[in-house]
Amino acid sequence: MAGLIMFIKANWKWMAIVACALWVANAIYQSGHRAGAAAVQARFDAYKLEVQAAQQEAVKTEQVQQATASTKYEEAKVKRETVTRTVIKEIVREVEKPIYRECVVPDDGVRLINAARSGSEASPPSEPDAALSIDSTAAPTPDDGGPSDR
Repeated sequence: MAGLIMFIKANWKWMAIVACALWVANAIYQSGHRAGAAAVQARFDAYKLEVQAAQQEAVKTEQVQQATASTKYEEAKVKRETVTRTVIKEIVREVEKPIYRECVVPDDGVRLINAARSGSEASPPSEPDAALSIDSTAAPTPDDGGPSDR
């Protein structure tokens, strides 16, 4: 240990110069490192801003596309919508039933029906044109081709 102390006393000037040189080198390195870090950070921030601007532009473009698609959809939907209309049509149907085919209402019956419909009094019945003969009112017999009791 005594040899080390004697070495330091003999060479202290050189050691101080080396220490100062190391200190200056470290200071230069640190300032360069800080400057480099700042430059890298500036490039990173610029890149980050570019990416954000590109993302905002993409979002705006997407919103415009969605708005256009929505407008087209709504226009097509309006065209497709069913229009509800009430249509009133009067349909006259005559139903013919076989049991009423040969049923004829005489003139007096028609007059009574029309009077009942209108709510007025019916006119008196008319007289037949000719007197009915007994032969024409007689019921047909089975021999004449009429209904039989079989």
